Amino acid sequence: MNRMNRLNHNTLGVLQEESTAELPFTEPHFCRQLCMAGEKHGILVIVFHAGGIDWESRTVKAYTYSKRAWKYQHFPLPKLIYNRLSRSHHERADQQHIRNSLQRLYRDDVEWLSRPLPGKWNLYRTLSRLDFLKTYLPKTYPYQGPRSLLRIIEQHDGSVFLKPSGGQHGRSVLHLEAPAYAASSPWSPASITISGRTKHNEHIHTPFTTMMDALKWVHQFIDGRQYVIQPYLTLLSQQEEPYDVRVLMQKDGSGHWQITGSAARVGSTGHLTSNLRGGGRAEPAESYLEQQFSRKQAENMLSSIADVSKQIPAAIESCYGRLVELGLDFGIDQKGRIWLLEVNSRPGRSVFSLTGNEKAIRLAVENPILYARNVMVRHLRRVCP
Repeated sequence: MNRMNRLNHNTLGVLQEESTAELPFTEPHFCRQLCMAGEKHGILVIVFHAGGIDWESRTVKAYTYSKRAWKYQHFPLPKLIYNRLSRSHHERADQQHIRNSLQRLYRDDVEWLSRPLPGKWNLYRTLSRLDFLKTYLPKTYPYQGPRSLLRIIEQHDGSVFLKPSGGQHGRSVLHLEAPAYAASSPWSPASITISGRTKHNEHIHTPFTTMMDALKWVHQFIDGRQYVIQPYLTLLSQQEEPYDVRVLMQKDGSGHWQITGSAARVGSTGHLTSNLRGGGRAEPAESYLEQQFSRKQAENMLSSIADVSKQIPAAIESCYGRLVELGLDFGIDQKGRIWLLEVNSRPGRSVFSLTGNEKAIRLAVENPILYARNVMVRHLRRVCP
């Protein structure tokens, strides 16, 4: 095997979104950690975006971190790729050459540690067919215009939650609340409030005096994007703060799914979500739930969350192909019922730094590297018996 092939088979490419910052890719801190973990375990980690691929030479302009510095050079197109692109990136890729390069990459003879999951509506349809999840899933509908939204509002006591199908970080979410709305006429006087966040994470709180005005506003806000609608769930702490429990599932070096860690994410009073980028904080899940419920209740809840979390990855892989990690977000209402809110194939891991969970901090970075090494070894055994 010549040096070029050796380099290629021992290289993990990290596919990121292009950035206009000093380093031209997203998640530079995480990528630096991946490069350092790769060096520790004998793997060259390179970071690139789709616009840096030269298909004629099958090379890529990429960065790697070594000896406390980023280095930029051309590398052979890696055989194994860790996809860190969000679904929303695919939907908004407006430069034709970037879109073409991504499409070609997905058709090419490369292996993927993971791929983006489909939008929230298609993913809900898949998850809703799994018997073990039926009691954990909020009823979910696709947004199909003002008339469909009105019907769902009437079915769920005037309070619904809307979120973009490919969104993340709590952006562009809405809560429409019409507690005394009578279904007689959308033009009749009514007291309606829409709260949420814009795509730039700015806070929204807007009153309306008729349902028709509110529906028109929502339709203009959505602006042709794919959205899902759910009944609004009261997922608040005793202090009236929104919170959820984030579980990070990852494959280890043997290819087995493990819980890397969990944490409670707590938002500010009056806000819709607990997302950290929206001003939330993170706390150890066990101690936080013990503040909200009894110790025994907290133990039982975390046990239930762990049990269902361990079943989800294999079920999703059977439908969508190989994954290396999943972020699972669970809400708990004030009666103690557990809801699965989000399944994300591009999870963040900052909750563990914020809670000081040193083991989870280390494993959250090392597990993708260890699993990549597992894939590489199996591949070499196939080509070099």
